[in-house]
Amino acid sequence: MNPARRANLDVVRGVAILAVVGIHSFQATIGLFPPSLIPESGRTFVLVSYLRFGVELFYLLSGWLMFSIYRRNRVESGRQYLAKRTGRIWPLWIAFSTLSFASLILQWQVSPVASRFTADSWIGWVVGFVTVLLFLGWLDQGLWNVPPGGWSIQVEIGHYSLFWFLRKTGDLVLIVSVLIGYSTFFVADHIFHQQSGGWAQSFAESWLRLGLFGTWPFFVAGGLTFIWWVKTESGVRAFMELSGQARTLRVALIGLVLVIAWWVPIPYGMTYEAVLASAVLLGVSWVMVRWVRTRKLGALFGRYSYFMYFAHFWILQVLLFGIRDLTSFDSPENRGLFWATFIIIYAVTLALSLMLAVPSWKYFESKWINRTHVSRG
Repeated sequence: MNPARRANLDVVRGVAILAVVGIHSFQATIGLFPPSLIPESGRTFVLVSYLRFGVELFYLLSGWLMFSIYRRNRVESGRQYLAKRTGRIWPLWIAFSTLSFASLILQWQVSPVASRFTADSWIGWVVGFVTVLLFLGWLDQGLWNVPPGGWSIQVEIGHYSLFWFLRKTGDLVLIVSVLIGYSTFFVADHIFHQQSGGWAQSFAESWLRLGLFGTWPFFVAGGLTFIWWVKTESGVRAFMELSGQARTLRVALIGLVLVIAWWVPIPYGMTYEAVLASAVLLGVSWVMVRWVRTRKLGALFGRYSYFMYFAHFWILQVLLFGIRDLTSFDSPENRGLFWATFIIIYAVTLALSLMLAVPSWKYFESKWINRTHVSRG
């Protein structure tokens, strides 16, 4: 891949991780102040909360990258593909899953694990741990978000799995796959609210919790962007070489997808909100790419974004634990103090996450990835 293009893509990752760390720092700061200071119904809260859709920006970029790398690759086997994908994801997943289960067992006060998994025996703990390592935590209510932020990685694994089967298909098949995904939401939602019990309702609940039907469209959108944006041998964008009737059909299907998306939720929000937020964040990325200094800074965060995504949850908890011990924010309803605290927490979290990410990449992640790529081709 062209180094300049890789740097630009890292900027997009950098903007995405800045948004994700930003929303969690904002939520952490709210926990230190009276709820009436920044109410959830307030315009400020709503606008800043859209930073949470930085995760969807990751999905969008992931789809573009996967299709750009593998769409024409007819040599690599499924086993090689799986080895390379897990070689990138699994090392940190194992490390932070282990840390999370240790925090659950030891009941650490600084544990950021929101869902408390409990087991009646050591066998139950082992089964739970293995379930998480296999990216199947969404099957258990207590493991849905273990390790912290793990829900999004499990969704990404789902994207990778679907991609392998659909990577060589036409763009119409990809659009239809989104519509099929939406239909599974309505079916699962109906089964879940029947409250009949049994495996069907349990699976429906897990499917709704996974939210793959609402995030797959972003992955597909990234792939379609690549398919339609690349130039053919004649030097024209692939989309423009389609007949007028073919373009009309695709536009109509995309319109149908957007209409249905109005009723289909994604984890922590609605699809149309995520579309708007992703467009804004892409605009920010484009602006950052235009200037050398901001491009370098964005690329730096993007390069280490995967580690920063996991680490910032723990760093925020340690910071909040220390701040609560030092002082109390219960009395003054001071907006200036709120924003100053938020900026400090945000900056410190970013700095510490980045400082820890550099040695992790140098001595741990890169070595694992290189070994996987060499051994699997």
